[in-house]
This record gives sequence, C-alpha cells and structure tokens, in this order.
Amino acid sequence: MRVREVGVVGLVLFVLSGCSSAMGSQPGGKTESPEVEPVAPQKLMRFLVDLKGWEANGPAEGVLIKTKKGRYSEAERYYTKEGKELDLTITDGAKLSFVYEDFEDWRKEVGSSDPDVVKSIRIGGFPALEIYEPDLELATLMVLVKDRILVVFELDGATAEDDLKPLARSLDWKGLAGLIP
Repeated sequence: MRVREVGVVGLVLFVLSGCSSAMGSQPGGKTESPEVEPVAPQKLMRFLVDLKGWEANGPAEGVLIKTKKGRYSEAERYYTKEGKELDLTITDGAKLSFVYEDFEDWRKEVGSSDPDVVKSIRIGGFPALEIYEPDLELATLMVLVKDRILVVFELDGATAEDDLKPLARSLDWKGLAGLIP
C-alpha cells in the first residue's frame, strides 16, 4: 500500500490533461460549495479488492491531491487477464466539479448517434455509465456514488462482448457510500 500527496505538480498534470477549470456545477447541477474534506486515500484503497479471474499488478496506491480549488483523494489498482489491462480508480472528488467532468460529458452522450456506445445504468443503486469505444478497444464503467465518489473501471483491449458489470458487483457499494456523511 502506497500513499502520496501531490500539490502543484498534480494541478499541472490535470491542466495538461484538459481539466483546466474547477469552476462550474457539480453532478446534478449543483454549484461549487465550500471546501469539503476528502476521504483519506487509505480508506478508498480498502475497496480495491482482488477481482475474480484477474491478476492484480501490485498493491493499490493512493494519493491526496491539492489544487487551488481544494483537495481530493484518489486510489488506483491495475489488473491483467488474457492480454487485457484493467484500471480501477476510486476518486473522492470532494465536490470539486472538474473531477466529475468526464462523467458529466459522457452522460450528455447517452442516446446520441455517436459510434461510441454510452448507456445509462445503475450499479449498486447508484447512477452509472457504460461506455464502449470500439475504435480505441476501450470499455469503461463509471459509477457516481452519492454525487461524490467516482468509481471508474477502464478496460484496455476490450471487445463488444466485454462486460464490466460483473466486476463492479464485487465492490462493496454500501461501504463506499458509508464513507460520505
């Protein structure tokens, strides 16, 4: 288990990756609120369990990221199976809107005629998006827990037959939700 704290470097990385603004609305159209203390990365890491049929590539890692807009935490673990790679990330965005931008952008694509397939579903009782990008051979399942914790399963080397929902069922969704007051 490894936890690290990131400051300005983390912010620079997010700006370079396209997350340049922390202003705006949050999931559900809420406006930015005063700073919220993120769940400790160590607590998020406990939910990155071994997945049946997958080999974990080492232990979970966690990070506390500081930005000018506030702090948020993230935990991540990688897995492999039959030449495919799975990245499982749990992020407590601490209500910082830029953390949820990908989820919100994909949510707008549900039902569009885009070649990427985006479906709105529920996992563990929470809103989720199931995304398949055939050109990239990428399948993604995003679950938003209590409008705050974003869980992302990202499968590289995916085909249309790959289904991430069974993997998602192995997580303790009630436990994750219990981290948020």
